[in-house]
Amino acid sequence: MLEVGAGSGVDSSFLARLGVHVCAVDYATSSLIASKWSEVDVQQADGERLPFRDESFDLVFSQGLIEHFKNPNKLISEKVRVTKRGGFIIIDVPQRYSLYHLYKSFLIAIGCWPMGWERSYSLSDMKTIAKHYNLTLVRATGWGSWPISASSLRKLRDRGWLHVPEGLLRLSEKNWAKVEESPISSYLGMNITAVFRKP
Repeated sequence: MLEVGAGSGVDSSFLARLGVHVCAVDYATSSLIASKWSEVDVQQADGERLPFRDESFDLVFSQGLIEHFKNPNKLISEKVRVTKRGGFIIIDVPQRYSLYHLYKSFLIAIGCWPMGWERSYSLSDMKTIAKHYNLTLVRATGWGSWPISASSLRKLRDRGWLHVPEGLLRLSEKNWAKVEESPISSYLGMNITAVFRKP
């Protein structure tokens, strides 16, 4: 498995501890903490020029990466190139139709967003990516219901900022997982994760 834009390597290390053979690349040397994640093959590399042969990996993954590229075509093309036929590409990005997106867009507009320029994506964008790169969109799901979720409501209630009856909180907590597992999650979550298959 290859993680592109691995940052501190937390995701790669977690997967390696589960027994997955993981290679992780990141452009910034400061992000690479190879000594801390000794079970991961860590390399400094540009995601737009990956130093691997065609069809090298069964799975290529990125989380929190392509939204920082105004034109991610070269990055996505490289992911497709190094993925084996029949292999999978997973892209996790901020989801456009969420309150988180509105909040982030406001902070970007006033110059207060700490993560630099970002764009958000929709389910429609994931379908466009699949079509453009001749991939099959196997699944797209949303996750992270920021800021409105059962746990957020409970925190607001516990701090005394909002009156929410305990019964409503329990009902919300019980049912929110069902919402995140349903098809509408790709329209409600903070992020959208798309799983593509290379034919």
